Amino acid sequence: MDIDDTTKEYFRRGTKLFYENAEKVPLTEAYVRILALFLHQGKELRNGAFVPLLPPADELPTLSQYRYWYRMRPDLARLVASGKGSQPCTAGERAALEQLRQTNFGPGCQYVIHVVIGDIYLVSRLDRRRILGRPVIYIIVDIFSDLIVGMSVSLEGPSRQGAMLALENMAHDKVAYCREYGVDITEDAWPSHHLPKTIVANRSDLLLKNADALVNALDIEISNAQPCRLDWRESFERCFPLLDDTTIYWMPGSVNSSSEMGRKVHRLDGRLTLHEFRRLVIECIIEHNMAHRLSDDDLDGDMIADGVEPYPRDVWIWGIQNRVGALRTLPIDDVRRNLLPHANASATLEGVYFRWMLYTCGSAIQEQWFEQMNIGMKKSLTISIVFDPRTADRIYVLRPQEGQALETCRLLDKDEAKFEGCDWFDVEDVMERHRNEMDAETKRRQMFRELCAAQDHISDEGKRGLRKVLEDHRAEKEQEQKSITRDFQESEAPSVGHSHSTFKGFIERTFAQDNDKLFH
Repeated sequence: MDIDDTTKEYFRRGTKLFYENAEKVPLTEAYVRILALFLHQGKELRNGAFVPLLPPADELPTLSQYRYWYRMRPDLARLVASGKGSQPCTAGERAALEQLRQTNFGPGCQYVIHVVIGDIYLVSRLDRRRILGRPVIYIIVDIFSDLIVGMSVSLEGPSRQGAMLALENMAHDKVAYCREYGVDITEDAWPSHHLPKTIVANRSDLLLKNADALVNALDIEISNAQPCRLDWRESFERCFPLLDDTTIYWMPGSVNSSSEMGRKVHRLDGRLTLHEFRRLVIECIIEHNMAHRLSDDDLDGDMIADGVEPYPRDVWIWGIQNRVGALRTLPIDDVRRNLLPHANASATLEGVYFRWMLYTCGSAIQEQWFEQMNIGMKKSLTISIVFDPRTADRIYVLRPQEGQALETCRLLDKDEAKFEGCDWFDVEDVMERHRNEMDAETKRRQMFRELCAAQDHISDEGKRGLRKVLEDHRAEKEQEQKSITRDFQESEAPSVGHSHSTFKGFIERTFAQDNDKLFH
């Protein structure tokens, strides 16, 4: 379409609103938001949110037109000086990516795993006042089609466990996986649950620590990527551009966004839980797989001849139908047994105990694990399990008598009501806080006992002091009485002769007085 003065005015206002400010969003994101704000044909409520309805693409200005308009502005020098604008890949990066694509004849020949720390702070699902930290995001991409085939979001720094969780998700049925997060899709929206021939990682040490499980059990080769071949962060953003630009940036708790008052957002502004953030990542993956338009260089002559739409999902499906590839599938239990963490649980009177939680399963009931504890047949029963750090709802019991099959154990009702849908990160945060509270309570009780002991000691000292004062006072009083008696006796005691004369005079006076009263 032609760019008229009205569209240019929309560009000017939208650019000032979304691009030329402290938020510093990419130019591509500013373009999308300009279309949604000024050029929509109304809004429709979808999944609880109002979504702008845009007219057909041929009735909208293209991104190239918007970029041309912006670069032709008189203040282009200011733009260059400010360092804004998108920077294209270098010739070396394009050549490296093209070389990488030429070695992949079909889907599954080679997957690449990316890891990045999300620029957002997440909170606990059980207490949103508790900041858990920034998420570590793993994305696995099929080089042939750019389809995202696996993902994981955890709170542990780049680690082997995070990579293993992404690989487990790679082989998982995506329809069932999305349903756990409230996202209903068809298999066409995310049609991958396969194992590749080779996995390339920029942090190969994350996979090498578990190389035996990958190579021997899952028959996956591990390839070391040369740093000069590809800028991994650029590749990640190329394969998954919406994550930072349209999702993380606008979420509460984003590291790089600003609040309405221009205040730099603090980590305490975080509002999203791990569960909610994973759902956002899932939505972005689906959008990428179905709507991320590939360049013409990404399609070979056969694809163009067959009229393949330049989107990852379409290229993936065409590759499965027309190229040999190297895709394989395995039962999900085999994948979990080799990729998820192993641990031990204990059968108790109350249930299968693991990390402060109680579970039960069919074997526990049929084989009467709990009854054996009750009648004292066994003091303890150790059970080998596999667990998924992304959910505390279930653990998997290893059944060696059944060829190491996995049996699902689910939370008992009393724990399910409290922890259903929670990650182990949420549970561990609660338990850590509980331990801190117990430590604080123990310290408080210890200090109270010390206070009571001090009070008793002071009271005993006071009682002993009072008794000594009373005894001293009593002794002093007795001594004083003795002294007074002695002094009185000494001062009043006459000689014997004098005493007889005095007594005789007293008798005579008494008789004389009595005689006077008698005769008068």
